[in-house]
Amino acid sequence: MASSVHHDIAPLLRDQLVRVPDLERLFMKWEPCVNPNKDQVKQVVEDILAKYTVSERVNAKLTRNMLDDYVANCYPFAGRDTLTELTYFVCWMFLVEDEIDRVTGHSGCHENSLLTLWDDIWDLVRSNLSEGGEADIKGCGELRPMEVFSAFGKSLQRGYTKEQCSRYMTQLLATAEGYLAEQRYRDKSELPDYEAYCKYRSGRCCMGQVVSLIEFANGSQLPAEIMDSPEMEKLLANTVILLSINNDIVSLRKELRDGFFENLVVISSGSACDLQAGLNHVVGRLEEAIQEIDSAASALMASATENTGYLPKDLRRVILDHLKLFISNCKSMCKGIVSWSMKSPRYELSELARNDDNSVNFRVVIDSA
Repeated sequence: MASSVHHDIAPLLRDQLVRVPDLERLFMKWEPCVNPNKDQVKQVVEDILAKYTVSERVNAKLTRNMLDDYVANCYPFAGRDTLTELTYFVCWMFLVEDEIDRVTGHSGCHENSLLTLWDDIWDLVRSNLSEGGEADIKGCGELRPMEVFSAFGKSLQRGYTKEQCSRYMTQLLATAEGYLAEQRYRDKSELPDYEAYCKYRSGRCCMGQVVSLIEFANGSQLPAEIMDSPEMEKLLANTVILLSINNDIVSLRKELRDGFFENLVVISSGSACDLQAGLNHVVGRLEEAIQEIDSAASALMASATENTGYLPKDLRRVILDHLKLFISNCKSMCKGIVSWSMKSPRYELSELARNDDNSVNFRVVIDSA
């Protein structure tokens, strides 16, 4: 990705030695949960690869990056059939990512091409979630592999209320807006400042979509007064923030090598481009997000316990049990994805030797453009 930004700061970043601390230790107080049905994930991947023609890049993503561990950590409480359905969704996200790379992966300005792609994606998803649940793939053309969403969309349309589907669509829109915001900076060969980056990053990381499907995974339908509460908003926001920050940390080595500098660590590195200082700041933000999640979870349970006192005893118990499961899922998802990130070949950290304190070091390499 040759650009004025690349040429200005690449020399300052190249050859720096970066130490990534043991992130997993930050989550020691949270209970780990992994879905025991993760063998289903591999079967779904095999089915997709047999039915659809995908790029070699996507094939590698679906088969070499421990996707079974990823899905099993995202949705530890989903039943066997539900985990199968959610695997179609996760694979679809990788297909979307590949299509985005395809339309933005060459020189030039790509905002209009990306906008057209997102229009097609939006139409595909909305059609699947509408009454009748049949995808109108007209206009999608070469996006045929992304019809993988249809296998999941029908299940989501049946298993989610309109309000729950609407919450998912809100997160899909946030993803589209995040990608488009990032592309505008790339087209101008600029890096966003700290505030601008954080504003679009939570949507761009796609994890809002993943989190919005927790109720589907667990077969829950929490009352609107709980889902729309300030405490729930804080829990969800910080769950996504934590996951996006983790992604910026673990993808730093790979992104720098490929010449992509839109990363919170880089943006936090200051005018001197001190990556270790930037990373230390970002790890601090990760710790803050953990504290915010704990705080929000406690406040949410207290509020729900107080505000459901008027309900019949059995119904109240079901609601509170489902809420506890929801909170556990948020925490387990965060803990599990951080652990997976350090072990999966996807981020190229698993190949590095661990230090005595379980940290890893790498020297920044930036490929010449």
